[in-house]
Amino acid sequence: MNHSNIEYVVARRQRTTVEIAVHPDGSVEVVAPLDLAEERITQFIEKHSDWIRRKQTFFHDFDPRPSPRRYVAGETQLYLGRNYRLRLHKGVAEVSLSNGYLVVTSAEATPTEIARIVEAWRRRQARFLFSEILDQVWNAMPLGSRPRPRLCIKALRRRWGSLSENGMLTLNLSLIQAPKACIEYVVVHELCHIDHPGHGQDFYAALKDMLPDWKERKHRLERLLG
Repeated sequence: MNHSNIEYVVARRQRTTVEIAVHPDGSVEVVAPLDLAEERITQFIEKHSDWIRRKQTFFHDFDPRPSPRRYVAGETQLYLGRNYRLRLHKGVAEVSLSNGYLVVTSAEATPTEIARIVEAWRRRQARFLFSEILDQVWNAMPLGSRPRPRLCIKALRRRWGSLSENGMLTLNLSLIQAPKACIEYVVVHELCHIDHPGHGQDFYAALKDMLPDWKERKHRLERLLG
């Protein structure tokens, strides 16, 4: 859809409030109640058009998203907020970090094979670290005896994470490139939705109670990965 030269998509949900999200690629998503008239959504977009354009300008000007990787020796690879230079060796497939280098050993040093080995390593690291962070955050939050969400890791295009109604916490694999503090922010953000489904005043109060510096963490994540 298009209004005031702002293109956007509408997602209908079982909720009572309207929410606008501007994603790092500049796309705009409106999450609206199932029965809200299109005219009301248009009015909402109009009311927040200046804010939407400011967010789009911010992402466009800073655009810190990493360029596509070529997986060749000397190239930098981002891991937990730090850049590591890629060093290649021949031998049995393995990956290690050493003195600022991401050392990859493989039988053949083709970019395709290096990419496969590095991505498999990233997934293993993400599974371990994300699970650890989820456990720590879950134990620190006042959520009573409710069951801990199951963890799913995916390469998502537009979101850092999501929490489904059936208790599945999905985290973006790309978060393994971000500092641990930024990963914690995403996990806390999603778990706050257990008691506060929308992004209202109560949600942000709960988020601030858990992470007083959540805005700084969010800003750092957006600038680093976009």
